Amino acid sequence: MSLEDIPVHTESMQPPSQMVEAVLQELIQLLDAYLQDGQVGAIDIKSMPLSEADYDELKRQLGQGEITVYASLGGASNIFETQFAGVWWVTHHNMDDKRIAEYIEVGTIPAILCAHKADMQHGREQLAELMQTSDEKVDGDG
Repeated sequence: MSLEDIPVHTESMQPPSQMVEAVLQELIQLLDAYLQDGQVGAIDIKSMPLSEADYDELKRQLGQGEITVYASLGGASNIFETQFAGVWWVTHHNMDDKRIAEYIEVGTIPAILCAHKADMQHGREQLAELMQTSDEKVDGDG
């Protein structure tokens, strides 16, 4: 077999469109809003008409920073800070590992990582119950 016998298929990649520039500009506006009054914001990447080339170029331009988080919330969630502080790429998958949501969030921490007050209240109740059970065991042993 020679090199001429190996089938070669070429794919034409479209260059990124103006969509990447528009997303980057919107991120600047979201950062300005956060820096001025603490307003967090997000861009829904999954609902945007990004070509594959746009998507890849946006990921390349934003890069990946030092923080990466993997969470299991009814499916895998992958979160990483881009190379720009406070700009987070957040991807959620369902139980079948299908990408169901994808956002770029601006803020100190992605919303999904913040504990909700109701969950914290439930955790406090569970901790108090654990302490009560522990006290009962100690009292029963004495």
